[in-house]
Amino acid sequence: MFLKELKLFDYTLSVCMWTPPKESLISDEIVFGIQVNNDKINLGCIGLGRLVRIEARLRYHLPRLARMFNPMPVYWSCDSRDCDHVRAVSAHRSPTGWHFIKNMDNTYADAEGPTYISIISKNEHRKFESSWRDYNAEAFEDGHSHSPRY
Repeated sequence: MFLKELKLFDYTLSVCMWTPPKESLISDEIVFGIQVNNDKINLGCIGLGRLVRIEARLRYHLPRLARMFNPMPVYWSCDSRDCDHVRAVSAHRSPTGWHFIKNMDNTYADAEGPTYISIISKNEHRKFESSWRDYNAEAFEDGHSHSPRY
């Protein structure tokens, strides 16, 4: 598979990736190299397992980087429940994407139970009504002191 091709005088220089013959492999690997006309020059091998891990890291970090460099305000909501079965739903505004990433990381680090963060629009942020609900207290008042219901 050709990744990039460059014409240089009478030669075609291609940066490519291919799978070498099975007998030369210790495990499944892909070779990255340069191909000049029909001669292949290996630059290195990378295992498929490592390639999958690199892809997973990129899928996680690229959207974070894109959000991080956003200079506009970010509006977001947080829905969390703590260890005492108290549920809080609130809306927040971060001045920039960098602040949003920091706030999101801090929110998840301080969470005592299931916590969900979602990005909302400015209009939704204006209309948002925060709520706080203690499920244990409600269950006790209803006579079910051992089983709070959600």
